[in-house]
Amino acid sequence: MGIALDKFDSIMIIIVTILLLTRLSCGNFASLYLKKGDLRQGLTIGLIAFLISILGSVYVANLFGAQNLTLERIYPWLPWILLFICANSLNEELLFRGLLLGKVQPILGRFCSNLVLSIPFVLHHTGVTYTNDALLFLAYLLPLSLAWGYITQKAHSLLGAFLFHAGTDIPVILVLFSRLT
Repeated sequence: MGIALDKFDSIMIIIVTILLLTRLSCGNFASLYLKKGDLRQGLTIGLIAFLISILGSVYVANLFGAQNLTLERIYPWLPWILLFICANSLNEELLFRGLLLGKVQPILGRFCSNLVLSIPFVLHHTGVTYTNDALLFLAYLLPLSLAWGYITQKAHSLLGAFLFHAGTDIPVILVLFSRLT
């Protein structure tokens, strides 16, 4: 519960700051990809990726060092897992794709802007402690980051990337929670 609430608290500060400064600078939320965009495409890609992530989450969590995962252990964590994955994915997608992608893309083009923003996104995760193999985790993260940027560009919205990212955060929180109890 503490990990999930801490994540929620920190993202509220970041998200409120981004939204407030966007408004104060006479910007609009659509410039942050906080818009409907191609809703069908974003929802379809996001929900399919989220469901696939759920199905593979225990396997991936075990790959990254989860301990003693059983449905009986996971079930009571579900509300906190949901809070964590939503808070974390919204925070990171808004920071890396929403805030920056639309501003860099006219200068570097679609692919290069996505690649240039994926590198600091991956490097932002270099100090993670929830995996036994940080290099494998970072290698796993780079194509995911590129996919989230591509989905944001394709659907003109953060929705699909947010859902996909939230799904891939499930193994992360399973590893963290499995080590606490």
